[in-house]
Amino acid sequence: MALSSDIDAGMKRYPLQDLLELRRRDEESAAKAWAAARRRVDLAEAEAARIAARAAEARDRLQRAERAVAPTGPADALPTVTGAELAVGARYLTRLRVAATRAAAERDAFRKGSLAAAREEERRAAESLAGKHGAREASEQHEARFRADERRGEARREDEVRDDAAGAAHHARRPGPSRPG
Repeated sequence: MALSSDIDAGMKRYPLQDLLELRRRDEESAAKAWAAARRRVDLAEAEAARIAARAAEARDRLQRAERAVAPTGPADALPTVTGAELAVGARYLTRLRVAATRAAAERDAFRKGSLAAAREEERRAAESLAGKHGAREASEQHEARFRADERRGEARREDEVRDDAAGAAHHARRPGPSRPG
């Protein structure tokens, strides 16, 4: 498959053109894969923030409840609380502690699991893209050297043709040796 620039310039087709086109397509594909991985990281980070906010809210709810039950004044000024009320309050605090612990565990598990996996996938995709980019650049540099060699060869052939034409013109003007008769 000759490029229009090859045809227009009347230049020889680059022998590794198919490889160059393959490397360009590979780089484009790797760029799309990296962009998709980046989007997944963004979504995972948003989910991690949502889970962390839920964990912080559960922790805050527990701390508020603990402060509400803690005695804050002199013992004689505190209202009398029955054993049943203490038991209900203790069960409520236990439920809040369990909820806060679960929310923190979910947050940590998500960070270590899904978020870490998304970031690792994005890192691998970025490395792949960098490799494909380097391979394409190497192929394009090789093509540029090939084209430069072609131009130098063409210029050298044109110089030789000019030299040959000048030499032929010089010899045509010069009288030949006289021959004895």
